[in-house]
Amino acid sequence: MLSHYPVELFHSILILKTFIFFSLVDVIKVRLQLANPAMAASKSSMKAGLLTTTVNIYRKEGVRAYYSGLKPAVIRGLFYGGVRLGQNTNLFS
Repeated sequence: MLSHYPVELFHSILILKTFIFFSLVDVIKVRLQLANPAMAASKSSMKAGLLTTTVNIYRKEGVRAYYSGLKPAVIRGLFYGGVRLGQNTNLFS
């Protein structure tokens, strides 16, 4: 049924789903990395961990902040990732 679609299309869709999920993780990771110098300067900010950072982003900026860099990542993933995985499949078969 789905054999007439190129493998790259399915790989691109899988990569798209991955980017949507991991965009959330990336935003939190970057916020924690940026807060690291502030933690060294102030003892009171050392309490900001993963959960606190996640809640603060939600309270101050809303849900859309978690997916602020999603558009470029999806565009890159659709073109680069799908072709790359498709080529790997062709290479190993």
